[in-house]
Amino acid sequence: HDAFCRTTNSRPDKRDLLMAISDIFEPNLQIFPLIAQLRAASFPMGILSNTCRAHWDLVFQRYTILRQCFEPLILSYEVNSMKPDSRIYSRALEMAGCHVKKCFFVDDKPENVGGALAAGMDAVLYRSVPELVDELVSRGVAINL
Repeated sequence: HDAFCRTTNSRPDKRDLLMAISDIFEPNLQIFPLIAQLRAASFPMGILSNTCRAHWDLVFQRYTILRQCFEPLILSYEVNSMKPDSRIYSRALEMAGCHVKKCFFVDDKPENVGGALAAGMDAVLYRSVPELVDELVSRGVAINL
């Protein structure tokens, strides 16, 4: 906030500025039924996100699905590492209590999928919900969509 004020010679309210820089996210509503079905089947799901506190605070408050369906939450600003750095995948596995060979990672950036694969995880690039469903079914997950 201070750097912005100095650079722009202005003094906006700090909360307003944080909202302006954070209100950039739209939910992928097409994936909600898949998430709900996986949750109903007690399929463990976590989040590994390259994010800052301002962005995370806004989306976590706004989108209840994050609070209801995902645990653990591995956030880059909290673990001091970002995808595709190998340290964040190690930390995610540790926090999830998951063996690397039992972890399925999905991301929309090829470099992050590459990082997960290099860490030994099973990983795929997210392109669409139908493709993700196909990937899960090919791994033996029962999905009824």
